[in-house]
Amino acid sequence: MLRAVFSLVGCGIRKQTFSFTGEERITGGQRAREGEWPWQASIQYDGSHRCGASVISNTWLVTAAHCFKG
Repeated sequence: MLRAVFSLVGCGIRKQTFSFTGEERITGGQRAREGEWPWQASIQYDGSHRCGASVISNTWLVTAAHCFKG
């Protein structure tokens, strides 16, 4: 099952920052809460994050080709 998780509310406006004390995958990065970056989407397969995407309308996402091609 493939699904995209995203929110269009407040498109282009980042919400308040959030602190995360666990292991970050990007040095110096921090975990984002759902809805904190409303123009970003998580493309998931079987409940696991596979790729990121940008929301460009209420029906379209833009992502990298390797996210869908073999």
